[in-house]
This record gives sequence, structure tokens and C-alpha cells, in this order.
Amino acid sequence: MYRAQNTIEFVRTVMRQLEVSDIHTYLFGGWAEELWQLSAPRSHADIDLLYPAADFQLVDKWLQETAGVVVRSEKHFHHKRALLYNQVKLELFLLEPLSKGYVTNYFGDLYRLYWKPDSLVHLELPDGDIMPLASTTALQAYQQHHHLIQDAYQRYIGRQVHP
Repeated sequence: MYRAQNTIEFVRTVMRQLEVSDIHTYLFGGWAEELWQLSAPRSHADIDLLYPAADFQLVDKWLQETAGVVVRSEKHFHHKRALLYNQVKLELFLLEPLSKGYVTNYFGDLYRLYWKPDSLVHLELPDGDIMPLASTTALQAYQQHHHLIQDAYQRYIGRQVHP
């Protein structure tokens, strides 16, 4: 099986392939922090993508139809899809549209993160390419709420063990 390198070129390729299937994503996490120069260039363990949509219907179809995809069922939630694509970890986070901004409903009803309307932007890269990605404000908001999301995950796990 082909093993891709998690480079910015691979990130672009993945995002373009998703876009062909009408799945418009925005780069998030470590890669977005690096492009905004909030962190130094480094190797990346995965690719995090924000997906503004009402649901994962198109993503789930793409997962079924695309070669080189291994779905990580242990990370299959209302708000998230995780997979290995050519052996690179990808995580897609659902941003459900609101009248102003977006919401991510973590673990059903256990935590809601509200994203401002300016959370999704486009950045011109040095080579002239335009990259859709999370704004610096969105990255900071996620970091500020991360411990609450982790707490919600622990409560979710507790519900699964003791239904």
C-alpha cells in the first residue's frame, strides 16, 4: 500500500480531492498554526480539517468510494470522522451552520463550541496558492476550549461504560 508523506503538497492534494466531491474543507490544527506562523515548521502527525456542513453525508459517501481510505471507527462521532488516507491520519470536524457562525456539537449534547462567522478564511501562500484555513481567532478559541472538549469526551466514555 502506498504511504504518503504528510507534507503541505499532500495536504493540498487531499483538500483538492475532497473538493472534487463537493466537500469544502478548511485546514485546522498544527498545519494551520504553521501556515499562520504561530508555530515553527515541524513534522505533523495528522491533518485536521474543518468541514462546514449540516452533516457528514457527502464525507461518508466519499469514505465508501475512495481507494486508500481506512476508516477509524473508534473516532466516528456526530462531530468527527477520522481515517487513514494513504496511511496519513486525517480528522474532519463538522461545523454546523448557524445564522451567524457555526457550532460543533461534541459527543452529542455534551459540549457545544460556537465558532464566529470569521472562523473560516483564505490565506495566500508564498507560492500564490490560496489555502482555505481556520482563522487565528478560531485556532485560539479551540485551544481555550480544548480542556472542556476533553472533559466532554471523558463523560461520553463514562456513558458508554455505564449506559
